[in-house]
Amino acid sequence: MNAVFFAIFGYGHLTPCIPILEGLKEKGVKITTFSVRDTKRDIQNITTSYGSIRPFLDENGEEFPFAPPMPVCILKMVRIVPSLLKILREEIKPDFLLMDSMYSLGVGSIVAKELDIPCISLCTCPASFYKNISEKFSVLPNKDEVKKLFQQNEMYGNLEDIKKLSVTFSFPEIEGDLVNDPNVLIVGAMSINRTENVGDFPIERLNKKKVIYISMGTVFSGAKNLLNTLCESLIDDTDLIVVVSLGASANLDDFKNLPDNFICRNFVPQLEVLKKTSVFVTHGGWNSTTEALFFAVPLIFIPQMMHSDQPFNAKFLSDLGVGIHLPGESLTKENFRKAVFDILQNSESFSENCKKLGKSMQNCGGAPRAIDGILKFVEKSKR
Repeated sequence: MNAVFFAIFGYGHLTPCIPILEGLKEKGVKITTFSVRDTKRDIQNITTSYGSIRPFLDENGEEFPFAPPMPVCILKMVRIVPSLLKILREEIKPDFLLMDSMYSLGVGSIVAKELDIPCISLCTCPASFYKNISEKFSVLPNKDEVKKLFQQNEMYGNLEDIKKLSVTFSFPEIEGDLVNDPNVLIVGAMSINRTENVGDFPIERLNKKKVIYISMGTVFSGAKNLLNTLCESLIDDTDLIVVVSLGASANLDDFKNLPDNFICRNFVPQLEVLKKTSVFVTHGGWNSTTEALFFAVPLIFIPQMMHSDQPFNAKFLSDLGVGIHLPGESLTKENFRKAVFDILQNSESFSENCKKLGKSMQNCGGAPRAIDGILKFVEKSKR
């Protein structure tokens, strides 16, 4: 069988999909990946294990350029649908479409509808986030443009009227009534089994004191002002070890004057650090969140992208008792420090709630269940 995969740039979107893509290849599926230009290098490094990669091309044969934010970029891709359909019909002839769930906003759903092929949406955040998705994007500064773009995509008809299976990397407690939806397959977290190189990170130092781990993700991790605020909040707490993942774009020299109990790095081996962490301070990205739950680490959520799943994750999971939600607009040094010590003083309760969700996530079947479910869905859709 032939399949196409519409991928999104970014570690958090691609990494969890790899076990499924590799498993489908082992089952005999030939996969061709399409991505926007800025993602090509990132994807090339990790997708050669399961198939080839091609850029999306516009109507003039030029590579379709990436321009953030990603939802708007995808909605704008409606203009390349005719040329993309031509390539797919004449060259690849796919039996089914795999896509990052963000593509369900437009071009992915349109392609599945026009080619009349099964569509599998790989949800790298809870599937329930996509309910009333256009309303969530109303926080974007160019909301009038977004509304117009949605209307342009809807010219292809009802994009819900396709053969679609949503494979969500989450767990039942956050999916609400979607648990009973036959077109939603909940398979648990996908990023837990990756291998990490600890390198020269002083992991042994984390055995001596309680560890506070701060990471704002790969996109916003270089936000100097925010990281400074968080670090300054704990600067007098020398009985803690504070690990800060700065991100590749940050300048280490900006943080060189912090006390010796701070470990600031551009890259941190997150899974190894989480094993020894007492409180994880995060933007609420789904991979990081599920990794913390897997290791029963309580969280402080400080969402950074208001149109993304981050505030959604922060609200729902803090309500489930696994951590504390601190919206960025109300963040102060005082309430951040208070949140840290509230969790440390009530760590048993927070950790127990994390452990329950982590266990639920582990019982969802993982990549094997996803692969089996996808192939059964494709076969059923042919009948």
